[in-house]
Amino acid sequence: MKNRLRKQVKKNKGEEIILICDEGRNVIRKERAIIREIYNSVFVLDVYKENIGIQRESYSYADLITKVIQLFNITETQKLITV
Repeated sequence: MKNRLRKQVKKNKGEEIILICDEGRNVIRKERAIIREIYNSVFVLDVYKENIGIQRESYSYADLITKVIQLFNITETQKLITV
């Protein structure tokens, strides 16, 4: 399953996406991001933070599986990665 997720993330490398992140205690963060780097266990996003600018964040493929994060296409608002 991890290989399939990695391929789906790799297909969208360099694309602008919407990141929805469940930070716990009923806190959901929704931000624009770009998939920058892809590794065996993690991938790196450049996240556009309001009032801060661009911040790099890394996530594991387990975050996608457990739905801690979700990635959406910015133009079509459809889910990019399906588990």
